[in-house]
Parts: sequence; structure tokens; C-alpha cells
Amino acid sequence: MQPATGGLSRARSLSAIDAVGPLTAGRLAFLVLLGVLSVVMHETVRLPLHLPGHHGLEAMALLVIARLSCTHPFSATITALSSVLASAAVGAGHGWVSPFLIILPGLVMGVGMAALKRLPMTMVLVALPFVAALAHVTKPLLRLGLWQGMGVHFGSFRHGIAWPIVTHLAFGFVGALIAVLMWYGWYRATRR
Repeated sequence: MQPATGGLSRARSLSAIDAVGPLTAGRLAFLVLLGVLSVVMHETVRLPLHLPGHHGLEAMALLVIARLSCTHPFSATITALSSVLASAAVGAGHGWVSPFLIILPGLVMGVGMAALKRLPMTMVLVALPFVAALAHVTKPLLRLGLWQGMGVHFGSFRHGIAWPIVTHLAFGFVGALIAVLMWYGWYRATRR
């Protein structure tokens, strides 16, 4: 019998959870949970910002965590797809266009990260908030296309076209930057 040292065993410490890994059943469940959490936060968190795209803070943060925590190239898309399903299950969203508004940022994240795969990890972490900003700006761009092409009106354009594009870029960038910093802290803690 070994004497008690007062230290934590590796099996019970934070470092026992890998910050990044392949798509396993457990990691798939985590990605789905992130997608469901995105819908729950969108429906329950009411920040009094009154700015278009402010939910990009949490939505893009969760997509970035999904992408960084799994080596599967389309892990963010899996999370976005689970958000679509969760949104449909609870009747949330903005009608028939909502699934496209939710899945498109996940697809852009997947394609953007695939384009960055040859870069060193440090460069990927620096570029990721920019990729997330571009992914989040797909929402007003899709809405703009629907507005111009089909006459579908969206309240986010009441102050012009540029305003929602700028705010979506900003909120997507900040949400992703927060997620990158959190993930990097977790990653470094698991490497000790």
C-alpha cells in the first residue's frame, strides 16, 4: 500500500481530459452538446446590446471550441448541424431560412480550417478568429441575398447594409478570440 501524498491522481485531474483528439463517440457527444448549448444560449441569454450579430459571441465561441477540440476537419459543421436539429426540435429560429443561417457558419469554419491545415498551430490560432469572423458574416450576407433576390425583409438591415456586416464580423471575431484563449489555456494545462 502506497502512502497518501496529498496529490491528485492523473485520472482525476484536468490533464486526464485531452484538449484535442480524434472524433470518438465521446467527442461526438461533446460536439452535439455544444450545438445544443448554442441554441439554449441563443434562446435564453438576453444581452441588452440591441446590435445585429451579438449572439455570435457565444455561437462562434462554441464552434471554435468544437473545431479546436476535435481533429475531424468538419467538427464545427457537426456542431452547427446539431444546432439546426436542436433549433428545429424546440421550434426556435427565424422560419425556413434559419437552418441555412445556422449551418453556413459551421461549413465556412470547416473549409477555412481545411485551408489552414498546413500552417503551424500557433498561426492557426492567430488566424482562427478571422476565419470565425468570416463564418459569422455569412448570416447577414445570406440575408442580404434573400432580401435582394426574393424581397424577404430582415430587421437587421433597418440601419443600412454595412452595419450588420460590421457587427457580425466584430462579434464573430471577439467570440472566437475568447474561445481560442480559453482553449489554449486548457491545452497548456493538459500538457503539464
